[in-house]
Amino acid sequence: MRRGLYVILLVAILTIPATLTAENAAAASPAGLTTARTHPGAAVRTAGQSQCAKPLADRVGNWLCPATEAAQAQAVQVDSGESGYCTTSGCWYVDSAAISEYEGTADFGYGGRQLGKVTVFFRVRLNGVVSTSKPVRFESTIGVRDLVMEGDRYYYDHNWPGGHPVSPSVFAHHNCGNVTGGKLALWTPNGYKAKPDPVYVGSVWHEWSWQMAGYPGTWYYYATSVLIHRIAHGDIYHFGNDKNLGQDPAGGGWNA
Repeated sequence: MRRGLYVILLVAILTIPATLTAENAAAASPAGLTTARTHPGAAVRTAGQSQCAKPLADRVGNWLCPATEAAQAQAVQVDSGESGYCTTSGCWYVDSAAISEYEGTADFGYGGRQLGKVTVFFRVRLNGVVSTSKPVRFESTIGVRDLVMEGDRYYYDHNWPGGHPVSPSVFAHHNCGNVTGGKLALWTPNGYKAKPDPVYVGSVWHEWSWQMAGYPGTWYYYATSVLIHRIAHGDIYHFGNDKNLGQDPAGGGWNA
């Protein structure tokens, strides 16, 4: 049973130093196409969500609004039969010490018009410090343009409770192009794979960004995985439980 491991894992987590720091180790071996980030990613938290508290008719400009907690949970249960830990930012669930998943859904639009609903998902498998995100997927109820999927590894310490990209960089992206409404878009063929320098506490970060014909700017949605813990100074890495997340683990908005 996947939760049966947590007693052992939580004891192990207590051995992690209180001050978390990235270590110098062998050079990282990023996989996939690397390039500069197209957006600030998780550094921009709520651009485009300021309209969400307003009635639809009163909204102006671009907006992206996460579903309610109940709707997030319902979407995951329909999709996988699991619920995990759900908030308005999505649902996280841990299958084992080495496998965790995230799924989230949000509406997006412009002014008083809802354009569509997007659902994003990724599954991460650990093998030591190496993480493989597969599948990484995106689906919209309406066709979108220039969909880009991005991946990175984060570390966490007292200076970066919301996470910060590791160095050397293991950032990569995948261009999906234009995607038809209702069609599942995937990071093909092998998803996102990264081998960063070791850190005591980290996560896998993903972002999806897209545009719409006839509308300005770029909408984006980001999410980080359940936290990854390194045991002492060894080569053992595992996920915490469903609720073991950094600050602001998911969100989205819009960039001009």
